[in-house]
Amino acid sequence: MLRFSKGLMLGIVGALTLLCSAPLAQASTILALQEDSGAIVVVGSGASLSSLAFTGTVGDFKVTIFGVGTDNGATLSDILSSTVSVQNTGTTGTHTLHLFVSSQDYSLPTGLVLHDESGMGGSVNSGTLTATFQAYADKNNDTIINGSLTCGLACADYTNGPQNVTFNATTFDTGSASGNFNRAGLYSLTTVANLTLSQGGTANFSSHENLTPVPEPSTLALLGFGLAGLALSSRRKKQD
Repeated sequence: MLRFSKGLMLGIVGALTLLCSAPLAQASTILALQEDSGAIVVVGSGASLSSLAFTGTVGDFKVTIFGVGTDNGATLSDILSSTVSVQNTGTTGTHTLHLFVSSQDYSLPTGLVLHDESGMGGSVNSGTLTATFQAYADKNNDTIINGSLTCGLACADYTNGPQNVTFNATTFDTGSASGNFNRAGLYSLTTVANLTLSQGGTANFSSHENLTPVPEPSTLALLGFGLAGLALSSRRKKQD
């Protein structure tokens, strides 16, 4: 669970500075919530590659500090999300809350092929939970959850998931899923956590989607030559 602490801290820190953010508008970083199969409600928006946070109520769910953080770096680009608490306050039994985060204009790492790795973990404080997580990347740099594209998440060029959770007592973890994403230029990242909670149930989570460089074939060839040279040198020393 330690690998999820960065996302959780970003959510908490973001809440301290961004709970009073500007009014919602069409923007490049988006926080959105959806109860069951109802309408997707955008609860936070801002510039691309920014941090956002939200505390409030959507339908039957009370959400405390739902946040997103982003990095655009030479060796690692990511989108991180977390929430301190999601509670099903409804009176009609089990409901599902879908928690979306999305951001545009990722430019790094360099290269046409990037390695995409993702996962989610958290804990259940009361009630029962079933959960899945899914991460997306889009080479067209679209924010695929804001309704501007009729195909929505299906427009994404790449996805990890859905990733199912496994439980250890009251904690849960999806483990790690990964693959290679072929980008063209600027790209966007989107993740969705799906939490199905029993009436009165409360849970929290932290998630990540990480993009790292894939070595070029020439780099791999040089690495292979280097390893071969080390093996030959070691063999000669043993013969001496």
